[in-house]
Amino acid sequence: PQQAARITSLENTISRGDLVTQKIGVYGQLALYWKDSAGQYLPYLWYTGEKAKLEKSEKNLNFAAHSYLDELRGVGDPSLKSWMALQAKDLFTRSLEMNPLNDSAKVGLGSTFFFGAGGDASPMEGIMSIREVATRDTSNMYAQFMLGYGGMISGQLDKAAERFLKVVENEPGNNEAV
Repeated sequence: PQQAARITSLENTISRGDLVTQKIGVYGQLALYWKDSAGQYLPYLWYTGEKAKLEKSEKNLNFAAHSYLDELRGVGDPSLKSWMALQAKDLFTRSLEMNPLNDSAKVGLGSTFFFGAGGDASPMEGIMSIREVATRDTSNMYAQFMLGYGGMISGQLDKAAERFLKVVENEPGNNEAV
């Protein structure tokens, strides 16, 4: 009951005036509440993403999108995974509208296709986007890792292993690649 009252209290602080600024503040508070007090990461992600959309900050949009992407790799429920991927896709798309040269956002956007954000589009469309970055910048280990992950998802285990080995050679402490 105390937690419900706290959430309602925060939500009801938005009134007249500069609603965007008020929402940014309240969404930030609600995000932290869900993460720290309630221990619920999904509402934290949602409020963080909504706050980033209102702030129109490339940095915050990328942070929120990558947070969704990192978290959804461990989600088993297909509909939840698809929803989270769509949220990440929206945030990456907004970020790329601000800075089309952001390779991290390009790789992230391509990665959302692995999890169903492409709708009827093939995950290969996402892989092509990531491959463009990896070909141009062979030292981009994030792109190499996500290509490995895409290979793993698509059952191309030899290609996945090749990419993961490249990441491990360059980042021996990358436990996920190991």
